[in-house]
Amino acid sequence: MIGSRQPRQSSIAALGLALLALLAARPSAADVADTVAALRDEPLSLFDWGLFRLEEDLQSVRRQDQDFIRVFYEPEDQRIVVEGIFLVDKQEIKAVNAQRACFTRHHAIKLTLGVIDTDRIHIAPAADFRLGMKFSHHNSDAWPELPDAAELGAEMLNAVFIKVGIADDPEQFPFLQVMRCDGALLSQEVEYHLPIADDVTPD
Repeated sequence: MIGSRQPRQSSIAALGLALLALLAARPSAADVADTVAALRDEPLSLFDWGLFRLEEDLQSVRRQDQDFIRVFYEPEDQRIVVEGIFLVDKQEIKAVNAQRACFTRHHAIKLTLGVIDTDRIHIAPAADFRLGMKFSHHNSDAWPELPDAAELGAEMLNAVFIKVGIADDPEQFPFLQVMRCDGALLSQEVEYHLPIADDVTPD
């Protein structure tokens, strides 16, 4: 009987050690409090806040839950990047081709930012003010040292770059993009290319 109990006792001991190791690996309440305190001490700049508000507004461009849009800053190129990955029905791609499907979504982002860009017209009515307000205080009188929203937006419009990718297989994740189209917000030039297979999804 004693011999039959030893394996069971050993298993219980091993399980106990595993639980202790798991509990030891988890952050304590004090660690979590320290992390929260550190984050609360980090200042949020108007630039960070503006990127967040811009990304929030651009979610309206998404057509379905799988679509993804993010906004971030690339310091090496000194530009604000709007990146979107869209799931497109294969029938749409068959009907209008992948390049047109990609352009349609690229242009939808432009429209949301206030830029109208077609074969015949290229205008940005009040786009400078709309973008500048994302990076400004609502009460400009309280912060007279900050630039006017329209002036700020006019400068930042030149820094916005749009990257769009489309995919056609909802069962595959990460999505394998069938087309990419990239271009600056204020430029009518859009470059189309097939992405590298490994560069297909957001982080």
